[in-house]
This record gives sequence, structure tokens and C-alpha cells, in this order.
Amino acid sequence: MSDFQDISTSVVVHGAPKVEKFTPMSGQNAGQEQTVLNFRAYHPNFQRQEDGSFKMLDSDWYDVKYNGKAIEQVQGLLKDGMTLEVRGSMRERDFEDDYPVDTAGFPVVKEVLKDVDLQKGIVIDFPAKGFVLLTTIGGSKPEIVKNDKYMMDPMEGVQRMYDHSDNLGLNGFPKFYDECNTAAPDFQFFKVLEDCGTIHPSTNEEHAYITYKFDGFNYFEIKVSGVETITDRFKVYVSPDNCEWREVELSFTEPEMSVWRFVHSTITPKTELDNCNYLKIEMLPNGYFSNTRIREVKIEKR
Repeated sequence: MSDFQDISTSVVVHGAPKVEKFTPMSGQNAGQEQTVLNFRAYHPNFQRQEDGSFKMLDSDWYDVKYNGKAIEQVQGLLKDGMTLEVRGSMRERDFEDDYPVDTAGFPVVKEVLKDVDLQKGIVIDFPAKGFVLLTTIGGSKPEIVKNDKYMMDPMEGVQRMYDHSDNLGLNGFPKFYDECNTAAPDFQFFKVLEDCGTIHPSTNEEHAYITYKFDGFNYFEIKVSGVETITDRFKVYVSPDNCEWREVELSFTEPEMSVWRFVHSTITPKTELDNCNYLKIEMLPNGYFSNTRIREVKIEKR
């Protein structure tokens, strides 16, 4: 018995279709340059109301790729806003039998890829409507950007930190959605000046912290972002032994405004530091958890 199902629906073209070239790394055309036509399309959804009117719901979005004959002619025919009839057969697969979780139902690592050359790229196959998260967290530690004079953390994970609280979020992803009163992660890099790595608290109520060890430092620069305000979202402490801490008086550069009410600044110590081997940065949510973000930390000996 076939697992294909007949479909008949309509979609609306969104934007201008683009012709792109790519070279597949696997399959029967591996190593051979191919041409494909890409465009976005959506199927609008409506719900009938009691008074007979219709309420618009979230649309179903699709990334459409066409690599058949006469690609340029098809590109010329497709226009933004055009409605297309879609008919045929389809088969949908999911992760139902390939979805490892822990006892609490949270996803766990399925596979560790070793000796990966990211410059050459990797091929990952997964079913439609699937989600794959790639991370270096828990893998081999990347080389720390560090020498005798400074160390830097671009916030690509927690590997460069000496210690951190358990309630960290990364790039807008909270640890537990239900604790943050949110249904979806906030993954919009333009809010944080295109930085692809940001650390923040993972809940709306709890403070979060990160700690670094760099013997003998006397200066630091911390690039931060916040919604509407900056100065009330961060505290910084230093210590010679990771036991006794003293709070640092801070200076903030003139805030730089961006979209969605985000402001950006760089934190430095207001006075010269001494007897410092550990640096702790505390983040205060002050509202929504991902509104307080650290984009980069640089620690120096001057």
C-alpha cells in the first residue's frame, strides 16, 4: 500500500523568484553544478465567525524549489501575488521513530559529528517539518581567543566561560518556554547589530551570570544590548580568588539605537582595576528575558 496522498490546494507567490546555482555533495548529481528556481509561497487560512465573516489566521509558508526544464521561462511567468494551483501526490515523513528524548521528554543529542571541516560543509538529511539544531556545546572546546594580554568571547556558546548560571539563554532561545510566557523563540539578529551570538537570562524573573578567569587583568569591555535601557540591566564584579567579590563601578558608551526599541552600548570600568583574576557579569531580565543581552566580552592586561 502506497504512503503517498493526493493533494489539491493553492498557494500565493511571495516576492520575486530567483535562479541560483549549486553543487550537490551527494546523490546522483554529486559534484555537478545544478540550476534551481527558488521562491517563497504561502497558503492563507481563514476561520468563519458566528456572524458569517472570516477571520484571517496564520498562513502556511513554503520554500518552493523548481529544477525542471525551462527554468528561465518559468521564472518569467511567476509574479509576486500570483495564485498557483497545486495538485499531485505527496508523502510526509516525521521524526516519530527517530526522536531521542530524556525522561522528562526533552530532546537529547542524537549524534556527535567528529573531525568536521565546516569550510567544506556537511550534508544533513531530515524529514519535512523537521528541526535540526547544530551546536558546539558539549563537543570539543574551540580555541579561546586569548594571549598574554587579552582574551575575548564572541558569545557563540559557553565553552570560553569559567562558570555560568544554569539559567542562560542563547540567541533568544529560553530554557523553558512555559517559564517565559512565550510560544516561540526570538531569533532576530538585526536587533543586536547583526551579532550571531548573544547570551541572556532564560527566564523573566531570575538573574543570570557568567564568569571568566584571566589572571592579572585590569580592564574589560563588554558589548551589551537592552530594550529601551542599558544601565539597569547589568552588574559586574571582580575577584582575586573566585570567593570574595567586589562590585565594579561602570561606564557606558553613548547608547546606539536600533529597531524594536533595542539600544546598544559598551561597558568599561570607571576606575583602574587591581588584584583581579576573575570577572563575573550579572544580567538582570527587567521584564522579558531576552531583552538583556551580552554580545561580546573582552578582558585585558594594560
